[in-house]
Amino acid sequence: MLKERVISGLIIALIGLTGILCGGFPLWCLTLIIVCLCTFELFKAADIHNNKVTWLIYPCEVIWLLFCRKIVMIVAVLAAVTIIFMSIYVFTYPKIRFSKGFLIPLSFFYIAVLGSSIFLIRETGDGIYNAVLYLIGCFGTDIFAYFVGSKFGKHHPFPLLSPKKSVEGCIGGIVCSVLIGCIVTALMKRPVLHSMLILLIVSVFSEIGDLAASGIKRQFGIKDYGNLIPGHGGLLDRFDSSLFAGGILLICVTFL
Repeated sequence: MLKERVISGLIIALIGLTGILCGGFPLWCLTLIIVCLCTFELFKAADIHNNKVTWLIYPCEVIWLLFCRKIVMIVAVLAAVTIIFMSIYVFTYPKIRFSKGFLIPLSFFYIAVLGSSIFLIRETGDGIYNAVLYLIGCFGTDIFAYFVGSKFGKHHPFPLLSPKKSVEGCIGGIVCSVLIGCIVTALMKRPVLHSMLILLIVSVFSEIGDLAASGIKRQFGIKDYGNLIPGHGGLLDRFDSSLFAGGILLICVTFL
């Protein structure tokens, strides 16, 4: 399992890195594929993937991704509202439960809006620098949280949401990603303190994003969103933290 997880994780990271370095149309296509597949997995988890109404979401996502570059500030505001709402869902779980009908419009904001942030942080402003912060903040946090938690995890604050997620793993993932980010940005001759603060925010919210996706899985009684990625599960299992990381980084880039 660990070997499969590492290999598939490296392949996904390589594909993502290639898309981010290319930017433009290749990254747009990659973002669209991720958004649509994650949406399908979310609908399948709730057993509404064959509902005719859900199929209206996909063309809406295409249209959104076509025009999101022209409304970056609106995207950032919607991302902030979505992250706040989903964070409330996490920290009050299981008091809030999503109906299958509510999950349809929620999917647009949760996956399409936050997913488009991944594309926008590369396309707007200092694209490469932002992309580096994004990759380290979400993937670095996830990788180190897994390994630190597996070895040292003893305290599990979210037994209903994610029984295996530990305080030690969360802290380890955040600290390691911030340290690596500081080293990388120093080599890029960028302000280290600025990078440290941004990465701290991104890392924390990437952890919350992972818990949000776990909450939906627990609510609908499934272990994984799919089996597309060996060792990880579905695509949404791999990109759950990335959605929050992209959204919060876009907010930082836009308003801070």
